[in-house]
Amino acid sequence: MTITSQHETYPRFSAKSLEPIRNCIHSHATTHHEICERILENRLADLQQLICELLIKNQQLRELLLRYATGGQTLEEINESDRNATGS
Repeated sequence: MTITSQHETYPRFSAKSLEPIRNCIHSHATTHHEICERILENRLADLQQLICELLIKNQQLRELLLRYATGGQTLEEINESDRNATGS
């Protein structure tokens, strides 16, 4: 999930992803360094998830563009047509 402004999109942190931070902050034995490390780990995980979602969306858009550019043919159909044309 994201928060969108006119110019930028920011990842929204879920309550579940912030739970380890809350637990960490409430622990008396936790140092500032450990809190920062856990926050960064959670942000990294959120960013990795966002990157995966963007890669999937990019692939979907590529496939859609290819289908549009080839008059509705899939990549497999194009490859098959090429093999038939070359006699392979």
